[in-house]
Amino acid sequence: MPGMSGTELAVQVLEHRPDCKVVLFSGQAGIGDVLEIAEKHRFEVLLKPVHPEALLKRIRMVFGLAV
Repeated sequence: MPGMSGTELAVQVLEHRPDCKVVLFSGQAGIGDVLEIAEKHRFEVLLKPVHPEALLKRIRMVFGLAV
């Protein structure tokens, strides 16, 4: 994405829509920074590659759906 990272976009989305739920996929080498930002701004991070069952489980958890 030209001009900003997905993490930066997630932060901006949450600044404008704090009620929005964000699940971010990351394959970056510097995942420690991504996790720190995610914890500060309360969004979920999944590391690539993501197994489909792990993705579904996290989505259910984030949206408060039955597991």
